[in-house]
Amino acid sequence: MSKDTRKLAILAAAVAEANQHGYQQVTREGIAQRADCAPGLVSFYFGTMVCMKRSIMSEAIRTRQLRIVAQGIADGHPKAKRVPDDLKREALQALMGVA
Repeated sequence: MSKDTRKLAILAAAVAEANQHGYQQVTREGIAQRADCAPGLVSFYFGTMVCMKRSIMSEAIRTRQLRIVAQGIADGHPKAKRVPDDLKREALQALMGVA
């Protein structure tokens, strides 16, 4: 697998982990297990968990992963706080289970 492909696979696994377990509960080990790689590769491609979570939030915003975006807004994540108002509204409604 190429480096770019591996990095994208790890990011996809990280977003899936955040969707399943919650943004704040994401761990390097959980991401690695889901991506079928060693935890060290998560660190190699994304550095610290702070950097990994920034990448997760950026990807969640880009792909409109409403649950993750809402958790970021609730946690005061800088990137989540800057999303457009319509995305904020959708994300918070999704978190509250409002259609």
